[in-house]
Formats: sequence, C-alpha cells, structure tokens
Amino acid sequence: MARFDARLVADLWCFVNAANSETLEAAAVRLGVTQSAVTQRIHRLEDRLSVKLFARQGRHLRLTPEGRRLAEVSTRSFDDLQGAVAGLEILATPATVKISCAPSLAVEWLTPALSGFSAQHPGIQTVIFAEMSNAHPSHLIAQNIDIAIRYGTAPPKAALVVAEIVEPIFPVASPQLAQRIKGDDFGTIPLLHDATPWEGAPTYTAEWDNWLDQRGTPSRQNRPDHFFNMAQLAYSSALDGGGIALGRQLVISRYLESGQLVPVGQQPPLEDFRYYICLNANPPSAAAGIFLEWLLGAMRNQRSNKVTLGSAGGGADPLPR
Repeated sequence: MARFDARLVADLWCFVNAANSETLEAAAVRLGVTQSAVTQRIHRLEDRLSVKLFARQGRHLRLTPEGRRLAEVSTRSFDDLQGAVAGLEILATPATVKISCAPSLAVEWLTPALSGFSAQHPGIQTVIFAEMSNAHPSHLIAQNIDIAIRYGTAPPKAALVVAEIVEPIFPVASPQLAQRIKGDDFGTIPLLHDATPWEGAPTYTAEWDNWLDQRGTPSRQNRPDHFFNMAQLAYSSALDGGGIALGRQLVISRYLESGQLVPVGQQPPLEDFRYYICLNANPPSAAAGIFLEWLLGAMRNQRSNKVTLGSAGGGADPLPR
C-alpha cells in the first residue's frame, strides 16, 4: 500500500489536472510548469502505484479504467479540500460593510462615532465614502455599497429608503459673535451657506432659504454672505467667527457640547430636513443589518441630547427631541 505523504499529494494534484485536460500541454499551462515536469510526475505516480493511469491516443490522453477511478475520487477529494479551505478563509476574514454618507455627516459625526460600533462588533470592518451620489439600488450594487445616508427635504429618487431621521436645523455662531446678536436680528453679519446641501438642490442658498422663508427673512442689504461646497466648511468659518451658519444638530453635536458653537436667535428649530437611510437590497446582508441597527440607534440617541436654544442671551428652551 502506497504511503500517503506530501510527494504523493503533489503527484495526485498533477494527475488530477492532467486528467481534466485534453493534452499534457494544457495540463502544464494550468499548473504553470513544463510539459516534461507533468510527464515525470505522472510516471512517478504510476511507478509508485504500480498501475497504468493513461493511454495515449495521438496527442491526446485517455484514462485507463484504473486512472478513471482514481481521477474521480481524487477530483472530488481536492474539490472538498478547496471548499473547506475557502470556508475557513471566509471565517477568518472580517465581514465588511461599505457606507456612502453625506460628506459633512461622515466627517463630523459618523467617523468619530465608529469607535462605538467597533467596540460592540469587533468582527465587522467598515469602509466610509463621503459623497452625495445616486442612491438608487442598482448604483449602490455597482459600487459595492451596502448602505447610503443622504440629507435633504425629500427622499432620493428611486432609492430604497428604510428609515428617516429628522435633523433639526437652527442658526449657530461662535460664542464671541453670538454676543453681538440681539434676538433674531442678524444685522449685517454674513450668513454661511452650504452651496450644495444635497444632490439636486435648486439654489446655492436652498438650505438658508428654507429657514428664512419659515422663520422670517432679515434684510440682505449690505450683508456679504459666504458660500462653501460642504457644510463642514461653513461650520469651520463659524468657529472662527466668520458668520452665522445653519447648524444641523447631529453634525455639529460635538461643537455644541464643547460650547464652540452656540444657537443664536429666538426661533425654534426647523424639522423639515431628514437623513434618508438607503439600502442596496432589503433585507440587507447580515453585517449590514447589524450596522444599520447600530446606526439608527446611535443617530436617535444623539438627537435625544438636549441643547439649549438662545444661549446668546435669549430664552433657554431645549431643542426638541
């Protein structure tokens, strides 16, 4: 009886590839070796087993009855081994969730919050893309995106929206600048605009227009507004006293908690804006489902934190939960 060792396994692997090829040349290409190396290993295996495995028919190979039996058993065994190894590799590789997120939310809130998710689910890794592109399921699948988070006043067109999170918005400024503001009169202090708050926004002033239309419009005379292509840049300018930004509660939560930004004016927040949580398919993958549950809980928990309104000298009503 042939002893089962590493050389025998290597020769059997060569034999299986030859048995499943029309010629020795084709087998050599599959194995990445020379044809003579394939021939030598098959001869060595035949000598070891004391049996003829192949019969030649011109340039082609024909398995003998013994060779056919060995090929069937060996092919099945190697297939089982490859399947088992692949399964172990999958188990050893962390599950991955890819998230496409509105840029300012990705930078200011989601990325810092991810440490909490990792602590709860160390076996799941995340990949974050800061973007506002199409959230249609076919686009997400093509880009290998599991979850998309979009901001605006209406759901993204044709998106598979599974949840909506209200995002209160209200004017904010640095504490030093806030001291100059009396009530809701912003005077000539510049308004800081996110010129592209969501994909397809009708104007550069769309977000502030929504606020001013519903909460009253201060005079624009002699007011040099400033425009940015990300809300995060508007908040950076506000931190430096450059003007009044329209704060999104979730995005600026860290600045509110630290006192670097404070709400200004007497008007209550608007709740016309939403984060729309979109999937590439429903139900999501197991890992994406776990992330989705964490995401919704974390966003709602952050929103439940009360922030004092009118800290620049106005009232002390908390922002709604």
